[in-house]
Amino acid sequence: MKFYNILMAANKGTAIKIKVRIYGMTFSTTHFPEFYIDNEKCDELVDREVTDIKVNNNVLELTLAEE
Repeated sequence: MKFYNILMAANKGTAIKIKVRIYGMTFSTTHFPEFYIDNEKCDELVDREVTDIKVNNNVLELTLAEE
């Protein structure tokens, strides 16, 4: 499933933390869905496959596939 599909299914009050591995380092950030959708700098991320999904402290945590 792609990150974009999850963003479309989530409501606007859902906090989403993503973890992504880039150039051998893992980065994470937490925002609400509209941030990822409206920010064109996230266009590359929303096209990635989700490899792991979990909920931790009422935050949806997603691990995105490496490019």
